[in-house]
Amino acid sequence: MIYLFIKTCLKFFIKEEYPRWYGLILEILATLLLLATLWFTSKAYTPNNLGERGYFEYLLIGELLLHLPFSLLFQGVRIMKRIGLSSALDQLLVANKSVLKMAGSFLVVYFFKSCIRLFLLFMLSFLFFKAPFAVKFIPYYVMMLIAGVIPFALLSLSIGSVVLFWGRGENIWGQISSWLSFLSGAYFPLSTFPKWAHGVLPFINPFALYLELGRRLLSSNSFSLALSEITTLLAWVAGFTISLVLTYSFGLAGYRKRGAPTSYSF
Repeated sequence: MIYLFIKTCLKFFIKEEYPRWYGLILEILATLLLLATLWFTSKAYTPNNLGERGYFEYLLIGELLLHLPFSLLFQGVRIMKRIGLSSALDQLLVANKSVLKMAGSFLVVYFFKSCIRLFLLFMLSFLFFKAPFAVKFIPYYVMMLIAGVIPFALLSLSIGSVVLFWGRGENIWGQISSWLSFLSGAYFPLSTFPKWAHGVLPFINPFALYLELGRRLLSSNSFSLALSEITTLLAWVAGFTISLVLTYSFGLAGYRKRGAPTSYSF
């Protein structure tokens, strides 16, 4: 029953995302190019504590885990900006409908489309690069994907609310997210940082925390060894929820007083 449901969803979203067969072929080629880049990078840069194949797996897990959070972030901001640039915002407010529900529904659709790309990445890495993922890896990976949707969707809508109502912050956030990605541990272990940064980064950078939690779960297959990361992730969820409520409510109140932003920049 579950298999048929997943199969039906995959068929629907593949047809929706790739209406032409060559679109899917291009996506596969792009994924293979990404995997080849990770593979040759691992051959060029081989940390002694990971080994060549170990470093490839390290980079691959980082890509598998962080693709969805960053995709949700940028897509959520684009959705909110698109609502602001069109007449949809006024129509929703006149009809007394929630902008967040509309943006959230688009994010849900985008989540399933992103899962198609992750499925391709996972399968192609296994078929062509012999990534040694055991069967027990899959349920923990799926749980990590689901766990990542909530906090980063909240953060995405919070930043999107700033862009929507004030017309500022999109480019600045792009620069900040680049640094957060660099300091997340996706490309090299956090243990290579100074000791103080190694302990601090997972708690001030949500991407580093999420990635650290994912690596620990996928390597140990035990929630008990990742309780501190899970607790901190829940704290981030609470913080992002408060941030969304504040940015949306203050932004909406300001919009009702002064109208839409005159432009959308930086």
